Amino acid sequence: EMQEQQTILTNRVVELEEIVADKAATVSSLECILEETRSKLEYEEKDKLDLEGLYKEKIASLDKENTQQAGKLVEAKQQIGIFSDNIIDLEGEKEQLESELKSLQYEKDNMSAEITSLTNERNNLFEALTSAKEREQEMQGRLERARSDANMSDDLEEENSSLRAQVHQLQNM
Repeated sequence: EMQEQQTILTNRVVELEEIVADKAATVSSLECILEETRSKLEYEEKDKLDLEGLYKEKIASLDKENTQQAGKLVEAKQQIGIFSDNIIDLEGEKEQLESELKSLQYEKDNMSAEITSLTNERNNLFEALTSAKEREQEMQGRLERARSDANMSDDLEEENSSLRAQVHQLQNM
């Protein structure tokens, strides 16, 4: 019975040694796998750090570009503000010029009316002048006839005087 127990125990020890050998092989295999995994993890960690570095660089680059774009946006908004102010100023000037244009149009209309009035007055004066010249010519004709008549009257008076003198002489004779 002892031997049987010893055989059972020996078999059991052999079995256990096989199990231990299997387990040792498994442990060894697991250690290799663990070593490969560690190596992969280190490689992946390095890749992760490299990628984080690249991401940080890209983010910094994008932040810088964003800041530049924001600056450009602020500048563009300022330009828009300046343009808006200029448009407002130009609209004010346009309104002022339109007002001045209306005023000038009113003055032009008044001057046109005044020119029409002065033209009518000139035409009336021209007609009056023409009429006065015609009357002057008529008066000149009358004056010349009157002078002629006066000269004739002087001649007749002289002749009349001469005839009287002759009559007087004849009476005295």
